[in-house]
Amino acid sequence: RDAPILERARQHGIPCAHVAVGKRPREEYDAELTERLRAAGVQLVVLVGFMRILSPSFCAAWKRRTLNVHPSLLPAHAGGMDLEG
Repeated sequence: RDAPILERARQHGIPCAHVAVGKRPREEYDAELTERLRAAGVQLVVLVGFMRILSPSFCAAWKRRTLNVHPSLLPAHAGGMDLEG
């Protein structure tokens, strides 16, 4: 609701919205996101610090139209996915 990125978007006239997750299942939340994005005519989804696992249906709906930017301070704060197994 009051994330700095939302305020920055508003300052630049970029439409934005906060969609509360609540206790709903991931599929239900992602379905609402997809519905809102399509209604707004979105063609590219850019996730910046989203920090949620996306459902298979969301990934399918936005295949090749999603950019996930995961900022971290490497190498001190690397995520688990880049560690050798």
